[in-house]
Amino acid sequence: MANGMYSAVSGAVAQQQLLDSAANNLANVNTTGFKSQSLVFKEVMQNAESPLIVKDKSFVRVDASTYNFQQGALVPTQGQFDVALLGSGFFVVMGPNGERYTRAGNFTVDAAGFLSTQDGMHVLGESGPILIGKGQRVQFNEDGEIMVMDESGQSKKQGRLKVAYFNNPSLLVPEGSQLFIDDNSKAGPISQPKDPSQQRARIKSGCLESSNVNAVFQMTQLIQVNRMFQASMKVLEAYQQVDSRVNNDMFKS
Repeated sequence: MANGMYSAVSGAVAQQQLLDSAANNLANVNTTGFKSQSLVFKEVMQNAESPLIVKDKSFVRVDASTYNFQQGALVPTQGQFDVALLGSGFFVVMGPNGERYTRAGNFTVDAAGFLSTQDGMHVLGESGPILIGKGQRVQFNEDGEIMVMDESGQSKKQGRLKVAYFNNPSLLVPEGSQLFIDDNSKAGPISQPKDPSQQRARIKSGCLESSNVNAVFQMTQLIQVNRMFQASMKVLEAYQQVDSRVNNDMFKS
């Protein structure tokens, strides 16, 4: 296989991966707390060990998958369990395999009266799971304090939302459903932002953070990548035609 064919094949695969990434971003343009994904590619040179294989093959592959953690727009909902983070940081929830981190604050109360995600994971406060109770009115303050009002109208503090910060959030690993995991503490958990450009989070009650996907950019990328994919396929077809002619000439001779 000619060196150029390796490049064409790997280029087509890379464009397909970009198409999948852009399509996934567009599919989540209305998903609460969703963070857009981008792919980083690198060129790889590989030396063939066999003399029958073209040496110094050149191809591209995915080098990294990164997420854009920029703030999404806040959308008022007036839902009493809807909260959004204004600034850096993540809500902390308890999954089956430990703590997970999310920007999606569309919470609810489960059958046992605990503040939970839509998937049934307990939302964590600074002292653990937060017991709200059924049928209670709830108010979240900007510093994360949770005030529960009983039937007599008396308010009682029921904890404070736990907010996690990281030195390098780009090292968080996605786990689906807008959840991230800090694999072996690689992202560097810290008690508060150290970067002056990162604002300590404020809690906005009755709001949700929308997806930060730029739909216009993603649509433009989708069109461009599709054209590049088609170009790579045409190059591959051309190489296949050349190989076919060479093989036919060899058999004729």
